[in-house]
Amino acid sequence: MEFMISSKEMKVVHHKKGVILDSRPVHQAIARNEAMREAQRKKPKLPVHAIMTASNPLVRFIGSDDKEQSSELFTIWLDKLTEWAAQGTPYLFLHTADIGEVNSLLHRLWPQLQQRFPALTPPPAFAEQASLF
Repeated sequence: MEFMISSKEMKVVHHKKGVILDSRPVHQAIARNEAMREAQRKKPKLPVHAIMTASNPLVRFIGSDDKEQSSELFTIWLDKLTEWAAQGTPYLFLHTADIGEVNSLLHRLWPQLQQRFPALTPPPAFAEQASLF
């Protein structure tokens, strides 16, 4: 494990080899809600290094509320995940600034993943919650 200290924020960031953070969709989006503004403040704005440094790389893709933009930025991962699957077992972690948006992102990206990985099952069924009360 490597430790990096950000002099700007003076906090320790833990970085494990094989974990790749792609926050481009968050930082390229127009912030239309508080969740996106908060994500833009908190998520690191780092270059994406799509290099397989472990046999089980983990791609953490943070989509924005603009699903078309997120889908376009995700296309490089389709190629990389396909390439890496021939050499190891890559993992993909999808989420959004507002976790309520992750379902629509998942359903937009899943067909693209199924084209590359035909053994992939249909997307998981997540219960929709209309309200808290």
